[in-house]
Amino acid sequence: MKKLILLNIISLLFLLLILLGCSTSENSASSGQSGTNFVTGEILMVNNEPFARVALMNDTSLYLLDCSGEIKDTLYNNQGKKAKVYYSSVSTNNESIKVLKVDKVEIINNN
Repeated sequence: MKKLILLNIISLLFLLLILLGCSTSENSASSGQSGTNFVTGEILMVNNEPFARVALMNDTSLYLLDCSGEIKDTLYNNQGKKAKVYYSSVSTNNESIKVLKVDKVEIINNN
């Protein structure tokens, strides 16, 4: 009888470890996908030349955008328009402003 109880406890612990391992690996895989996070707001420039930076502002926050030259040109040519910005990571600069690493941008038409 004691062997059966011990065997059941060991089996339950093994099953628990397997379930815990599966749930952890699923979370790390989904968080590693790039470009799945996004924020929507108005495109604008902050600071003065030659230190001007592309930014995005919505109702609650201002985000500086760290992006490639092609994406930066698209944003620069669409200042004042709304955009949906897909990003892979967020950091904070010296002034505690969030900086988004941009992967992709969609310009939203306001007709």
